[in-house]
This record gives sequence, C-alpha cells and structure tokens, in this order.
Amino acid sequence: MKAFSDHRFLLWLLLLFPFLGGCNNSDDITAIFTGKKWKLTLITIDGQSSWPMLLWANSNTSYETSMKHLTETAGSYTVQFNGIVQDHQINGALNGTFITNTFSGTWSANDSSREFSAAVNGSPEADVLAQTFATGLKTAHAYEGDTEHLYLLYRVGAVTYRMFFRPAAN
Repeated sequence: MKAFSDHRFLLWLLLLFPFLGGCNNSDDITAIFTGKKWKLTLITIDGQSSWPMLLWANSNTSYETSMKHLTETAGSYTVQFNGIVQDHQINGALNGTFITNTFSGTWSANDSSREFSAAVNGSPEADVLAQTFATGLKTAHAYEGDTEHLYLLYRVGAVTYRMFFRPAAN
C-alpha cells in the first residue's frame, strides 16, 4: 500500500512540473522590450536561416561591407525601446543607431496579438543593410521573442522578413 501512495505522489509531482516551468517572460512585454539595447544579428526571409543575398543584389563586396559595419562598428544596428503598458498595449519612444547615424521615434506593441508598429525619424547611411534595417523597423507589423531574443517581422511585397536581435553588449 505504501508503494502505491509513493507512486501517486511521484505521478502528482510529475504532472505539476509543466505548471511550475510554465511561468516565463515570453509574454511580459515590458521585460521583452524595455531595459536593454537590442543589437541586430540577422535578417532573413521568414522560415530561412541565412542572409538573403538578394538584398545586396548578389554583390559579395556590398555584403562584406555591410557585415563589417555590423560586426566592427561599435553601437551599429541597435535600437532601444522605452514605454508604458496599459491594457496589453505598450507605447513609447525608441532610439538607436543605423551604422553611425542615429534615429528616434515612437513605437507600440500588443502582447495579446503580437502586433508591432514603429515610426522612425532619421536617415540611414547608403549601405544596403542600413537601408534594410530602417525599412524593417518602419514597416514591422509583428514581434516574437523573450528577454534574450527579439524578432521583428516585416513585409516587402509578398515576402515576409524576420529581423533577429539579441541584447547588445554594453
């Protein structure tokens, strides 16, 4: 009889684990967006895992220039969000840097629908990635992520792109 109750206890404990581990910050919109600077790490066609060379018209030289700015220019391709949540909606200001040119603006996101929008003021450099980053921010319509990974989705024509961000090293 004791073995049966021990098994019931273990079964109850195992059934409880999903509820204990189910609490995370993936739906905490304030924690996701605010309190950190986000660094762009990748832009892909949604569902793919590499840079789409069509952005650079298949020019390796342009691609290499963009990647050099992304990896070697301190503070490049970053964005920081500030805002206040009210009824599942967060609205606020944003600021960031393309390569060296800065930008500012406003943004909003909804934690129920995952909708996102931003108005960005500032001119990116002529670099292809800087132009693409600006377009992505200005036309993003949805977000996904948590406090360690942020994804903004935007469309150009019938193609959906995904911008990948990680918290920037200070």
